[in-house]
Amino acid sequence: MTDAIEKGVIVAIIGGTVDRSGKFSPSVQVCKVIECGSSDLLVCDFPRKSFSRVFKVPKSICVPISISKDTVLSSKVLLPKIGDLVLSFGSRFSEEKDTVTGILFSITYSEGRPHKCKVLSGEAFIDSLYDELIVI
Repeated sequence: MTDAIEKGVIVAIIGGTVDRSGKFSPSVQVCKVIECGSSDLLVCDFPRKSFSRVFKVPKSICVPISISKDTVLSSKVLLPKIGDLVLSFGSRFSEEKDTVTGILFSITYSEGRPHKCKVLSGEAFIDSLYDELIVI
């Protein structure tokens, strides 16, 4: 996969933190390739900032990022409909936060848009914001 990397390509550079127990928490940085070496790349921050830096990274930790304009322009999130199996995640979602799954039971519209809804989870109705749902 690193063979497809050439000058001008946008790449995700994978890094991360290793803690004392050996657990690895990955992180990602997006950069643009300025020059290609045999094993390394010369990259700069993307998008460029007023204080962007140029630095070298090994090709082995870089993944090219590519998508067509047509795909971006035609992509839409799937809008939940009554009867769909949904997950309510809350706007302050984190991996530790409890989520709710269930059947979308009702939708309340406000200002011409779906706003609030009720999700049937088990035998209980849970109130949620429509924008905080994802179809499972």
